[in-house]
Amino acid sequence: NTTVSLSGTFTDTDGSGVASVKYQVKKAGETIYGAEQTIASDGEYTANVKGLAAGTNTIKVWAKDTAGNASVAEEYTVKVDDKAPAITADYTGVIYADSASCPVELTVTDQGGSTIDEVTLSVGDKAPVKCTPESGKYTYDIKELLSDGTVSVTATAKDKAGNETSRVI
Repeated sequence: NTTVSLSGTFTDTDGSGVASVKYQVKKAGETIYGAEQTIASDGEYTANVKGLAAGTNTIKVWAKDTAGNASVAEEYTVKVDDKAPAITADYTGVIYADSASCPVELTVTDQGGSTIDEVTLSVGDKAPVKCTPESGKYTYDIKELLSDGTVSVTATAKDKAGNETSRVI
C-alpha cells in the first residue's frame, strides 16, 4: 500500500465561505468510490491518502460552501507500481582469452507500468557500469571488466517507481 499527499485551496466566489473540503478514493480494481473523508473546514487542505492499491487509483476532491453548494470535483489519477522489472539475458556465460569482445544483451521489462530508469552490470567487485538502451534492449561489452578466472556478472534493473531487481547472469 502506498500513500500520496494532496494539498490545495478552494475559494468561494459567492461569498458564503468554504465550509469543508472532502475527498474519496476509488482504488485500482474497484468500481466504486470509498467513503467520503473530510480533510479541511476551510478552503486550504492537506491530506495524506493512505492505502492506495497497485495499479491506477482515482482520487476526487471537492468543497462545499456554507450555503451547501458543492464545487465540481477535481479528479487525480495516481498510478502505483509495486512490481520490480524483469531481466532476461542473452549471454552464454563463457568468454575465452582470444575473444575480441563479450557483449551482454539484456531484455528488461517493467512489470508494474512505470518505465525503466536504469540498467547496470556488475562484474566481480568492480563498480557497476550503465548499460546502453538500444532498440528495446540494454547492452554492454564487459570484456574490459573481466579478469582471469571465474567471475560473477550481475544485472540490476530499476524502474522510475524505485522498484529494483538483480539477477546473476
